[in-house]
Amino acid sequence: MAHVAPTPQEFVARYPVFSAVSALTIQAVITEANRQVGTNWTEGDYKPAIMALTAHMLTTEGHLDSNIIGKPGLITSESLGDASTSYATPGSSQSSSDYNGTPYGRSFLGMMRRNVGGPIVI
Repeated sequence: MAHVAPTPQEFVARYPVFSAVSALTIQAVITEANRQVGTNWTEGDYKPAIMALTAHMLTTEGHLDSNIIGKPGLITSESLGDASTSYATPGSSQSSSDYNGTPYGRSFLGMMRRNVGGPIVI
């Protein structure tokens, strides 16, 4: 069977927290994410990887308020005297290539590790 990219409707069904994002925006990001997931990936990981990467990209671009998922952004600085903690906001200091920065990116990384081989030593 052929590898088929997910639709915006499938994406929102999987990640309903993004339901407020326009279908056009979701489709544009799916198209971009699709270029990073090859048809050499297993068919079982193909759509989930594109959707996880799309969710990661939408989050890091600021399309999802981190409070919606109940977690603040990554800690960017801490102080002990007079206790202070600063958090990253989506799309600020966090690079979209930092897959560890969101739960969606970490999910994508896991699938990528299963589907993309390491370096070949000759």
